[in-house]
Amino acid sequence: MLRYRVPAKINWFIYVTGKRDDGYHNLLSIMQTVSLYDELTIEPAESLELVTDMNVSVADNLVFKAASLLKVDTGSNMGAKIHLKKVIPTEAGLGGGSSDAAFTLLGLNNLWNLGLSTEELTTLAARLGSDVPFFVSGNCAFVSGRGEVVTPLNVNAAYDVLIVKPPFSISTAQAYKKITTYSSPNYCTIDLIKHFCDALDSGSFNALLPLMKNDIQEAIMADYPMIDEIRLGLLRNGAQAAMLSGSGSAVFGIFKDAHNAEDACRNLANSIPNCQSFLVKTL
Repeated sequence: MLRYRVPAKINWFIYVTGKRDDGYHNLLSIMQTVSLYDELTIEPAESLELVTDMNVSVADNLVFKAASLLKVDTGSNMGAKIHLKKVIPTEAGLGGGSSDAAFTLLGLNNLWNLGLSTEELTTLAARLGSDVPFFVSGNCAFVSGRGEVVTPLNVNAAYDVLIVKPPFSISTAQAYKKITTYSSPNYCTIDLIKHFCDALDSGSFNALLPLMKNDIQEAIMADYPMIDEIRLGLLRNGAQAAMLSGSGSAVFGIFKDAHNAEDACRNLANSIPNCQSFLVKTL
């Protein structure tokens, strides 16, 4: 039996650079995993079976889709019983479903002794969703294209993060439809990415803040004013930076230490009720 703690992610920035012919959008982003986990257990079985508390049909669940894709693509006659316990909120911009799918590929590759390389698994992951390839590689990476081009980054610093999810979700597809202006595809140079990673490692938020932009946040703010209310609340309570993660609806704040993050969590629970809050660290 294989057990995995399946992490969520935040986006340090997202620049959306245009719409593609296939309907997706090109983006430039740095993603980093955080210590908010789903739980995935995989054990041998005669056929594919998924047990989960999610209110989604098995056929539509990304975990089952990932297992089915791997089985068909490799011609494997193996099965597996997969248990998924959800903790990461859905439609929150935290990548929970994508991470579940990626770890399903990784786990079944081990369980079935398929011997697929990281590159081969990443290619399969891209067929499941834009964020799935990132989670095959983990922990911090620059992603481009529609998310399928993943370049791992070496960031050693760890930060205390407070994630706040408002009492609503946002469809990724609907969020992207709101974008009317695009960032330049030439903005993220190799030098800029190196500068960003160096600033992360040194904790230089004066250097980071001008680069921490989420084009999706700018596009949906008018429709979801609570997002900005949470973001400003995090900043008032000591966050060094605060921003929408992915296409939302979760907002994250970066804090100097766990004590400050805990204080902010208590204060925001009183001032902005009915939200889910998670105190985590970057990985």
